Amino acid sequence: MTPQILSQKLPTLTVDSAGTEEFTNRWAQGSNFRIPGMRFAYRFPDIPVILAALVADDLTKATEGNVTEHRRVGAANDLFRDLPLDRLMERTFQCSHYQLDRFDVAGGILEGFHEAVLRPWQAWLMANDYTWERCYPIIRVSGRTSVTGYHVDVSNVLFWQVYGQKKFWELAAPAQWTPAETVVSAQARKDLTMPADLPQSARVCQVMEPGGFLWNALLTPHWVETFDELSFGVNISHGRLRHQGRLCANEEPLVRFWADNPGERF
Repeated sequence: MTPQILSQKLPTLTVDSAGTEEFTNRWAQGSNFRIPGMRFAYRFPDIPVILAALVADDLTKATEGNVTEHRRVGAANDLFRDLPLDRLMERTFQCSHYQLDRFDVAGGILEGFHEAVLRPWQAWLMANDYTWERCYPIIRVSGRTSVTGYHVDVSNVLFWQVYGQKKFWELAAPAQWTPAETVVSAQARKDLTMPADLPQSARVCQVMEPGGFLWNALLTPHWVETFDELSFGVNISHGRLRHQGRLCANEEPLVRFWADNPGERF
């Protein structure tokens, strides 16, 4: 297989022909899938270093506890202000950050990230005839045995598992249980819960290993579990992603809804 190598300066992203074919064939179908043969040549600091920087930053969003428990939500530097880092790392929590420019500075935890990760990824998309209106990265540290709620996103997401493992749960037939058209409004997404009669046979688990990539299609219901270890990953969020001018199947009803309800547009 001949890999595509795309970067402005260095070959920091490689995607082999199998990965390119899988992405091209499946991205528009509104389903989740792994991307084989993909790699970024970028080294992140260890999780404790990343977590310490996130807890110290006032824009880090955090939760403590799981959705099935009494859960605290707020800024990480408020929730964990007086908690030593080693004790935090034993807890169930999630810390996320959406403005990574703050860390992509000389000596920062993400120094060189945009040049080595985001720009090569965007270059790969453009080289394969994709355009977008929104494309930005998010980082997340998840504590031991943390679980997200059953939810859908209004973005197509490149899910990159960097450290640790996660269980990415989805539905074998999402349109049967949560059709995309039923969750286009913010209120519908807020009210969304896992169907009470959802059988185990309808649930699909993909174990994400370090270095694994998964395409998470927007408006597909899913939830994510962390093993009994810390986990770190990157999500690259995309809005109005088009291939040769066409949206994916799930984004078409969302864009129509936003056109009729501009106040809801994300």
